[in-house]
Amino acid sequence: MSALQSSTTVNTPNLNGYSFLDTNAEPPEINDGHLTFLSRYTGIDDLDVLRKGVIEVWREAREKHHVYKCIETFMFLIPAIQFHPSYRTLLNTLSDRQSSHQPAPYIADVGCCFGTDVRRLIYDGVPAENIVGVDLHDGYWNIGKRLFEDGERIEGVKTVWRDMASGEEGAVEREGLKGRFDFVVAMAVLHVFSKEQQRIFLANILQLLTPGGT
Repeated sequence: MSALQSSTTVNTPNLNGYSFLDTNAEPPEINDGHLTFLSRYTGIDDLDVLRKGVIEVWREAREKHHVYKCIETFMFLIPAIQFHPSYRTLLNTLSDRQSSHQPAPYIADVGCCFGTDVRRLIYDGVPAENIVGVDLHDGYWNIGKRLFEDGERIEGVKTVWRDMASGEEGAVEREGLKGRFDFVVAMAVLHVFSKEQQRIFLANILQLLTPGGT
């Protein structure tokens, strides 16, 4: 097992208010707009088929894992990264490097969950081999493979299952991640942490970046 595929015991983040209170809850309505990216990425035009698959993974996530608000409300279906002001910078960097025959930027998605933003990166041309997904464990990631039906397509994405909000000294360096990334993505993550966990998390994020990274 390589350093980029290692696992570790994790500390549970601050989950108050971010898990289902009603275990018998029915899924909210999934409108067609929720399914736009999933349809484009998978090539499946039948929205009823997609809707059925989404509800299946929604129920599985609810039964097996903590259900954050982004899961409860189907926010995970829409790549949040595409709305970030720096995403255009990332895509311009990718285009500039491709046109000058330089290596594509190296990107980490911390708190990757189902991997929706990872797939948006791949959809927009970032090589899977240049992406690392990081999360507490692989439970959500494995559900994402079933949701997007793309196990082979994302095979090149490296994964790290580690608590980035823990203060374990030297953890980033031991994983071989220190100073490796041109861009680090961490969408909808900070709000589930305590203030101290946020401080540790951001300190670890800074260690991931190359000089001048974003």
